Amino acid sequence: MISPVFLEAFTLTFLAEWGDRSQIATIGLAAQSNVWGVTLGGVFGHGVCTGAAVMAGSATLHTMKSIKVPVVYRTELDDRASQNAPE
Repeated sequence: MISPVFLEAFTLTFLAEWGDRSQIATIGLAAQSNVWGVTLGGVFGHGVCTGAAVMAGSATLHTMKSIKVPVVYRTELDDRASQNAPE
């Protein structure tokens, strides 16, 4: 069974990356160069970038009280909803 966290991370990353400039550049590079080299370089580069983001998120969580994140986010959502509510 595949972890729900894995599925969510994969889906978010795939949808965010599909069609952006780096994806278009990778397609162009693969058209001119060794496909396997481009594939391995892209996977490794994206892995390093994602790993850095995960470590930064983890460090941020440990420096803040974990209760602040949902409360601040929830308050922001409530504020937006009240601003957009029909009168």
